[in-house]
Amino acid sequence: EHIKEDKDSNQPKNILVALDRDGTLIHDGDGYFGKSDDWQEKIRFYEGAAEMIKTLNSFARVIVSTNQIGVARGFYEPKRVKEINQFLDALLKKQEAVVDGWYFSPYVERSWAEKNDLDLSTPWVLDTFPETRKPEIGMLKLAAADLGKDISFYKKIFVIGNSLDDLNMALNAG
Repeated sequence: EHIKEDKDSNQPKNILVALDRDGTLIHDGDGYFGKSDDWQEKIRFYEGAAEMIKTLNSFARVIVSTNQIGVARGFYEPKRVKEINQFLDALLKKQEAVVDGWYFSPYVERSWAEKNDLDLSTPWVLDTFPETRKPEIGMLKLAAADLGKDISFYKKIFVIGNSLDDLNMALNAG
């Protein structure tokens, strides 16, 4: 008879789950969450969000990856995105739900910026499609590095979101 050892507590978490923020973790409201100064009063988590993260914590690394083109559009500064992320992180921790890292991409490519009449002189407009913007996997690579791993360490990578960019990020990550 073979006795299976319970090694869960010693096993490295080789599953990475990336959650989108606006429209997935929290209600987005009227789009570009954080555009108004009363954003703290408008935060509404989707039902079960904290419980989901808490469950995922038992076997996976959990990050939040979000495109924040509201920065490139001039609706808010990166500082606002960071404030929101820190606030959400504190609220989740109170419920014992741990996010291992918060990542966002404020960048857009020049051709998109031109079509949408954005200020091309900002640091948020790049000549080519940003490596860190979904559907690219730059945010996943950054998260893996911050967790002391290469992205290839993760046997499974899941992306949970509400857009085609999220789906394509998952496909791009394999």
